[in-house]
Amino acid sequence: MFLPTIWNYTKCIIGYVALLHHLAVSLRPNFSPVKTCTTLTLREIPVAVFDNCTGPGLVIHCLPDSKDDLGLSCYPPRWISPGKCPYYNTYQGNMDEKDCNQDHGNCPTGQFRSPLSVMYEGCYIKEEKIVTTTEAVTPTEVMKTTTCEPVKSNCSSFVSAAGEGKSTSCTGEIVACIVLVAIVLVLSGILVYKFRRVVTSMQCFQNSGSSSPDNGNPIEAVHLQQEEGM
Repeated sequence: MFLPTIWNYTKCIIGYVALLHHLAVSLRPNFSPVKTCTTLTLREIPVAVFDNCTGPGLVIHCLPDSKDDLGLSCYPPRWISPGKCPYYNTYQGNMDEKDCNQDHGNCPTGQFRSPLSVMYEGCYIKEEKIVTTTEAVTPTEVMKTTTCEPVKSNCSSFVSAAGEGKSTSCTGEIVACIVLVAIVLVLSGILVYKFRRVVTSMQCFQNSGSSSPDNGNPIEAVHLQQEEGM
């Protein structure tokens, strides 16, 4: 009966440890996931993290966990050994040390305070890299952005923006030309009309002079006809 009793106690302890591990992994009250640590800004820190770090001596740490996932935790600062990085121990729920990955970035060469781990990229293997690219602008594209479009004036012709003020007088010049042409046509018509009247008058005068026998006296012609009839 002694052995079964020890075995029952052992099973209870194993179950209790497994339950604690499950709670530590699922709840993680002291670990708020983030995507980056080295470029994290204050406005990206959740309010709950500030509330959790209000206790005496607590400081916000950005740490990888046991699987190198990143998160914010609250711990009192501690000294970290050279070549090591602080991390959140998922199984124990505390801050511990592990080796820095030199292949991923720079690592500490001396002892340092745990909140300063954000200075070393080798401590954050799964950190998302923010890549910013700047496209080179060719001289042709610069000319396209600085070239002014032509402005269409009232004269139905394209002029530059500098000559736009001059183009507004084109309409007045066209109207003046039309009026001048109309005046010339009217004067030409009047002159032609007067010339034709003069020519017609001269022809009538010549015709009347040639038809009368006494140089155009119609009274004397009548008397002559009467005398001839008697």
